[in-house]
Amino acid sequence: MAGAAVRSAHAKVNLWLNVVGRRPDGYHLLDSLVAFVDLADTLDVRPSDRLSLELAGPQAAGLAADPDNLVLKAARLLADRAGVAPRATIRLGKHIPVAAGLGGGSADAAAALRALGDLWRIALPEEELFDLAASLGADVPMCLAGRPYSAGVGNRRAPSAGAGAAARRHPAGQSRHAVAHARRFRSAPRPILDRRAGDAALA
Repeated sequence: MAGAAVRSAHAKVNLWLNVVGRRPDGYHLLDSLVAFVDLADTLDVRPSDRLSLELAGPQAAGLAADPDNLVLKAARLLADRAGVAPRATIRLGKHIPVAAGLGGGSADAAAALRALGDLWRIALPEEELFDLAASLGADVPMCLAGRPYSAGVGNRRAPSAGAGAAARRHPAGQSRHAVAHARRFRSAPRPILDRRAGDAALA
């Protein structure tokens, strides 16, 4: 077991989003362009005799360290798949606003898979790791890859040219389901990508 591992969990911004259908299981089928931005949470994982989660940072008040937290779910899932005891102290420095549409929870889960893999010296094949990520949420594989394009329900990835982005948050949290539902009633996608000198800004 390694002494400690630290990973960053970067927020993502939807530069363009089109809802193209819905699967029988209720997931919306998406065609989207996203970019990862500098705003990031941090995960610091260290050896322990049990599994625990500590929350810190300016956005920590919006979360609870309960068993349903995606970071703890990721830890238990990875340990179970690798056949190791889920023992670690995880310190999550929360800087990404909660329920802001920036993928903070998914990014944290992806970072947990990477950091705990380092700590526990687990070397799963990438495809198996992505399968674990997909079972945690549709956006987790994309956050695990850190690539700016996604299609399907969020777990099919394709590369795209990198772009910087600036985001502003709606005052009230918005669920992905509510946003996807609203987009269904637009007959054509509306690009929200404004390129100037190779940079992208959220309109």
